[in-house]
Amino acid sequence: MVGAILGDGGITYNQMKIALNSEKDADYSRYLANLMEKLLDQRVGRSMRKDSKCVVLYVSGVNVIKTLQGLGLKIGNKVKLQVEVPAWIISDLNYSIWCLRGLMDTDGGIFLDKYVVNGKKYCYRKICFTNMSKPLIDFVFDTLTKFGFHPQHYRHNKVWLYSYKEVEKYMEIIGSSNSRLNNVGIK
Repeated sequence: MVGAILGDGGITYNQMKIALNSEKDADYSRYLANLMEKLLDQRVGRSMRKDSKCVVLYVSGVNVIKTLQGLGLKIGNKVKLQVEVPAWIISDLNYSIWCLRGLMDTDGGIFLDKYVVNGKKYCYRKICFTNMSKPLIDFVFDTLTKFGFHPQHYRHNKVWLYSYKEVEKYMEIIGSSNSRLNNVGIK
């Protein structure tokens, strides 16, 4: 949940919201709403934006926000604040896996890299995480490295796994709770 909030979420003084694609992330939005209700013991609201294919999950109340702040999350603009993963998550490998999964499920993606060499067609899955918070980019890079991956930085806001073997290993070790990522390239 913390990873998803850091990825596609936002916190104000009385509300926490997570915005997702209403079509591509439909299953994930239901999963995340159930997870949030279980962890926060609070009803999760759902609204559809009329101007886009966006569903917004939200939880309101000062006590919920205080709970989230107690977990190390901050109120305000995540990019301006350059939000980071709380230390209690970084210091625990299981929490790091779960947080990485939430970040990747919201701000990451699995893509098919198709190309032809000497007339032979190739198609491999690649993973990319994109975010404008350098501490989140660093967390993803460092956590992947801790688990034996060889991530690559691209520009200042992307972390990639290019090796198809590492993508398969990622799915085995870290996994995804979002069918949008799980189903890429699977026949």
